[in-house]
Amino acid sequence: MAALLPTTLLGKGEVVYTRLQSFYSNAGMVTIDKVVLSDTATVMYCTAKGKINSWFQFVPSTYLSDEEDARYPVKGAVGLTLGEKCYIPKAGQLEFRLLFEPMPEDTKIFDLIEGTEKDMFRIYGIHDAKAKVKIPEAKEEIDAEETSEKMFRKGKAVVRGKIEGYSRDWNKGVLLFDVSFLGQGRVVPFPISRPCTALEPDGTFYAELSLDHPIWADMVLGGENTAVPFYVRPGDTLDITVKGMLEKDVTVDYASSHPRGCYENLLKHQYVPVIYYGWERLSDYGRNLDTEYFLKNVDESVAENMRLCDYVAWKYKLSPWETHLLKNRQRFELTDRYLFMASRLFEEKVERPRKYPVEKEDYVGYDYSAYKVLNILSLDDPSLSFLPYSLGYPPSISMTYMMAFLDMYAFWDNSSETEPLDYAKVEIEKDSLQVKTLRELTGTEGTPWAVQAYLTQKMTGLQGEWSIGQREKLADFLSSSYLTYPYFKEKIKELNRLAGVSSSWVYEMPEEKGRREMESILNTFPGR
Repeated sequence: MAALLPTTLLGKGEVVYTRLQSFYSNAGMVTIDKVVLSDTATVMYCTAKGKINSWFQFVPSTYLSDEEDARYPVKGAVGLTLGEKCYIPKAGQLEFRLLFEPMPEDTKIFDLIEGTEKDMFRIYGIHDAKAKVKIPEAKEEIDAEETSEKMFRKGKAVVRGKIEGYSRDWNKGVLLFDVSFLGQGRVVPFPISRPCTALEPDGTFYAELSLDHPIWADMVLGGENTAVPFYVRPGDTLDITVKGMLEKDVTVDYASSHPRGCYENLLKHQYVPVIYYGWERLSDYGRNLDTEYFLKNVDESVAENMRLCDYVAWKYKLSPWETHLLKNRQRFELTDRYLFMASRLFEEKVERPRKYPVEKEDYVGYDYSAYKVLNILSLDDPSLSFLPYSLGYPPSISMTYMMAFLDMYAFWDNSSETEPLDYAKVEIEKDSLQVKTLRELTGTEGTPWAVQAYLTQKMTGLQGEWSIGQREKLADFLSSSYLTYPYFKEKIKELNRLAGVSSSWVYEMPEEKGRREMESILNTFPGR
C-alpha cells in the first residue's frame, strides 16, 4: 500500500513518500527511492547506478530546502561516508541512506542541494507524483522604465555598506568592482574597467561608479573570498551588508534607493541551473538530423526550463520583473546552445569544398530554418543590450554562438591558415550580415536590440587587426545600415576610438602591479 499512496502514515509522526519526481536533477547516477519524514529525522533512501569503479560523493554541507526555503542539514549517512568518494561495486549499483534534520511532516515539496559548484548535486522540486502540489505559471512583467531607451543614461551610482567581521589580513584593504559595459571589457585598460575602493578597518566601504545603464556586477575581495553580486542603476544608492564571509557561509542584505529595489530575491537565489534536457538527445547531429525534429526538441527543452523557473519564482517569491530576468537568463543560455547546434547543422548540410578563402557564394541557398531557435528570446528586449556583457549577470554568459550566422562571411578573414590575417579583403556591402534573413526568421521589421548590441560589440575585436580607415568604414557602415538607436550610434564611435589603442597597453597591464600600487597609496595616506 505504501508504494501506491502519495503519503502513508507509518506509526506516530512518520510520513513516507515513494513515487518521487522532480523539476530538475543533475544527479544522473543517483535516484531517490523513498523519503521518510518523522519527528526525529528525514531519511532519504537512494540507489546509485553506474559503471564499476565510477564514483560519486555527498559533501557534509548537503542540505534539504523546503517550500519556505528553510534548510535542514545532513546529519549523517548509511552506506557511504560524507565528503569521501563512494565507488560503484561489481554489482553495478549501491544502496545508501542520507539522514537530515527533521523537516515538518506536512512538507510536500523540497530540494536537495549539495552546493553551488558546477559538479555538485542539485535536485529541485522533489515531490510525490500523487501529492497535490500546484505550481502556478509565474507572471512576467517587463518594466517600461527599464526596457526602453530611458535605461540608457549617464550617471553615478553609489555603492556602500559593510562587510561584517572584516579584517585587513584578508586582502590588505582593497575592494574591487568587476563592472563591464557593452564592449568595454575588452578594450578599456584595467584601472577603468575594474574600479576599486578602500575598505575601512571596520569593514565599511563607499564607492561611486560611473554608469551608462543599469549593471549586474560583482563586488570582489579577492583571494578565496566569495564574490558578491549586485544590481544598480545610474543615480541609485545601494547599501550592501555582507555576513559570514570568514565562515564561508555568505548571506547578503540589499537596500536600494530605487522604489522597485535591486531585485534582491533573484540575487540571493542566482544559482538555479539551466536544464540542458534535449541537448543530449540531439547529440547525433549532422546530415541525418531533421530540422523539424530539432526544433520540436528545442520547444520541449524551453518548456521544461520555463517550468523550473515557475517553481523558482514560486518558492523564492520573485517579483514579476525578477521572474522576467530569471526566465530571460534561461532563454539566453538555451538560445546560445541551440545556435551552436544550428551552426553544426549548417556545417554538415552545406556542400562546399574544403578550401580557402571562404567565399560568400558557399552560403547561398541554404535553408536557415534551424535558426528559428532565435525566437526563444525576445530579441527586441533592450535589456539584452547589456545583460549578456555584464560580468555579474547570473550566470556568466558566453556570446560565442549568439548571432553566429551573422559572421558567416562578413567578418571572416579571407586568408589561408598560414598567412597573416588580412581583414582588408572582407567585403562590406548592404545586408552582407544577413540581417534581412534574421528579420524574416524572427518576424521583426527593424534590427532588434540584441542584434544591434552584438554588432556594436563586434568593434572591440578589431583592435590591432584593422587599420583606422577600415574600422572607420565598418563603423559608418553599421551605424548607417543597422544601428537605429542613438545609444548604439554613440557607443560604436566610442568603441572604435578605444579599439585604436595599443593592445599591449590594454591586455598586458598586470593585475598584481595595480594592486601593489593601491596598497602603496593606502599605506601612504592612511584613513584617506
